[in-house]
Amino acid sequence: MIDFEKFKSNLNDLVIECESNTEGSARNEAQTRFDIIDRVLFDCLDWSKEEAKVERSVEGKYTDYELGRKRIAVVEAKREGLSFNIPSGTITNNKMKLSTLFALEKSNIKEAVLQAKNYCSERGIQYGIVTNGHQYICFLASRTDGVPIKEGSAVVFTSLKDILENFELAWESMSKYGLANSTTNQLFKKNNISLPKKLSSKLLEYPKFRYKNNLQSDLALLSELFIQDVANEADIQERFYKECYCESGALSKYSLISKNILKARYSNLFPNEEESPTLQAVKDKKKFNITSTDISSALSKRPIILMGDVGVGKSSFIKNLIINDSEDIFNNSLYVYIDLGVGGILANNIESFVVNEIKEQFTEKGLDIEEFNFLKGVYASELSKFSKGRWGFLIESNPNGYQTKIAELLDEKVNDLHNHLKRSIEYYTKSNQKQVVIFIDNADQRSYEDQQSAFLASQELAISWKVIVFVSVRPNTFYESKTSGALSAYHTKVFTISPPKIEEMLDKRLRFAIDLAKGSDIPLEKFKNVHVNAENIEYMIQAILMSLDFNEDIYSFLINITGGNVRSVLEFITKFIGNGNVDADKIIRIMKEQDRYYIPIHEFTKAALLGDFSHYDPKSSIAMNVFDISYPDKNEYFLSLIALSYLNFQESPKDKDDFMDSQVLFDELQSLGYNSEQIESSITKMVNKKIIDTSERITFKESSNKLTSSPNLLRISSVGAYHFLKWVGDFTYLDAMLFDTPILDASVHQELLSNLDGIDIKTRYSRAVIFRDYLLQCWRDMDIKPIYFDFSQLVDENSNSFEKVSSFINSNYNDH
Repeated sequence: MIDFEKFKSNLNDLVIECESNTEGSARNEAQTRFDIIDRVLFDCLDWSKEEAKVERSVEGKYTDYELGRKRIAVVEAKREGLSFNIPSGTITNNKMKLSTLFALEKSNIKEAVLQAKNYCSERGIQYGIVTNGHQYICFLASRTDGVPIKEGSAVVFTSLKDILENFELAWESMSKYGLANSTTNQLFKKNNISLPKKLSSKLLEYPKFRYKNNLQSDLALLSELFIQDVANEADIQERFYKECYCESGALSKYSLISKNILKARYSNLFPNEEESPTLQAVKDKKKFNITSTDISSALSKRPIILMGDVGVGKSSFIKNLIINDSEDIFNNSLYVYIDLGVGGILANNIESFVVNEIKEQFTEKGLDIEEFNFLKGVYASELSKFSKGRWGFLIESNPNGYQTKIAELLDEKVNDLHNHLKRSIEYYTKSNQKQVVIFIDNADQRSYEDQQSAFLASQELAISWKVIVFVSVRPNTFYESKTSGALSAYHTKVFTISPPKIEEMLDKRLRFAIDLAKGSDIPLEKFKNVHVNAENIEYMIQAILMSLDFNEDIYSFLINITGGNVRSVLEFITKFIGNGNVDADKIIRIMKEQDRYYIPIHEFTKAALLGDFSHYDPKSSIAMNVFDISYPDKNEYFLSLIALSYLNFQESPKDKDDFMDSQVLFDELQSLGYNSEQIESSITKMVNKKIIDTSERITFKESSNKLTSSPNLLRISSVGAYHFLKWVGDFTYLDAMLFDTPILDASVHQELLSNLDGIDIKTRYSRAVIFRDYLLQCWRDMDIKPIYFDFSQLVDENSNSFEKVSSFINSNYNDH
């Protein structure tokens, strides 16, 4: 909570001190800043000295103060004796027009305000404050609403006493809290941002769903079964993992980001100042690099954590370990696999679900924990004590009565399932010399509260039940739980799981799917009495395999646009096969006639951009529109691209794992004239679209915390690299994004509207050329361009897609 009265009291003390000081007029600028302005800013308006920069130079120009970690305001300080002569009657409720201030010829205000305004414009800082220590003029210095600076208003305080008497207004217009929360916009009457409506708003139906025909619907269903769901089919699971499992952590040659980033996938999860667990990568599919020391640790009250991003193959790793493991350490074990995702989706109480699952799986594996002889072994000590107790006399006088009492005793024990399972496991491990291993998987698919319950359950199993417990978690889940939740109480060793080499995984999975489609070699039990015509799905998968072998650019597309995520790649291929935007009829027909068909990469790109819709929809597409803007500022078209390029620039300041301090990125973007709100909006969108990775491994939508500030560390992802290296000048990408990008030039906007509903290739090509040329002109008009990014060069490098479309049009439309 902000101690508002404390800051006001500090100002009152300063006012009293200044009124009693008769030598104040002798202070020069430096002394004025030290004696008065510092105290106003830091003691009365809650600015932090750690987040303030003084005498900051850009191209030889020095600002007196730049306030805020993200540089919200510039303060231009003048000496105390330089009075701002403001005629009485020109101020109403501490507000006046900047044009009025500028017109005061005898005032020193105009020069100071313009100086602060220029500093703000050059450095992407929104607010300017001009002061001589006693008088303060606050104004919106960097505008994105089309209003000239001089036509705006300023908040003016004629003395420190004036600030004290109007402290609430001063707080809103000059304090850290007031400026950071943009309440100042209201004080300065910043106009509502007026962006032209996107072209998509002119479409009759947007977003329009592309309904599948019967063939596409059948392909969609079969592709889900043969490619995605097959891993969960019990009757072929063992063969599936033997033939399809791939080694974790192998690096792909197609990734557009450095191998250093891929190797350091889970680096910087914990800040340097925090004590962090030991991270050890799982690398070999045949030899899980867990030692007897790790097992001893597990048996001494510590679950073993398997950490991996969404879709990297945590579940596959666990199931392969269970099915194909041949190591001595697991040879003599009884496994229990608990799926809190699909399997436990209806369970309200995680602890109860886990306990019931253990019992059911014990039964399935032939361990009946309610069998009488087993119960006698588990409770041998209790039965011995019982025979010597008050009912012991019944052994000879009433054997049947005694057995009834024994049954009641055992029934009481069994009904306490939690403790009965614990005792049963202890007896089983001792009598059979076997270890019980429990895997708790997919906890991270549940709510945060359920995840905490799962972690607490895993700790109890490890602590009290003396079983080996593995828990799979996502990095962000682990981070939150370790720092503030259920995993915070002890140190732990964490095994990290990285995705396998995608090209190897995809080849194995698609070939396995073809064998399934043929039906003769790997029959599925569920189809035993059902006729399924899988010939078409076989042709589609064959065409995809041929295309991958023929054009490696498709591998590059798949691996980078999904971030090397196994689940995402498989989901994309599955959806592609049954996608309404893919001409499956043509592919299958040519495959039947010619026994080969190479699907062009733009077909994959179109499916990624549009999904199941006829036009790009930012809410459903896996792609981000990097040209979208939040202000009527043409320079903003390139903000996200510049940010990505700077993150990817070899000479930009990054740590050993290629992470950049977010403040460094903010400073760089502000130096190009972008304000903090534009930058914040861009980074938020890029993080949510997985264009850039955060050290905390969160997106703002998924985090349990609200967005209050940018993450500490940022790093480009392969998804981001593909966007700005491959998609920026691509015909298919620009053709999709033009519908989602506000066009600030009225004539260009009108030109694009002329045939907006046309879907033939000639019309689409013409629109995309107009959009591309418009962006190129906006780029040429930019005053400040970074040395590490050239939009026109990227367009040239990816111009072959436009050339191919132009060539196709010339070849097929010559007579029209």
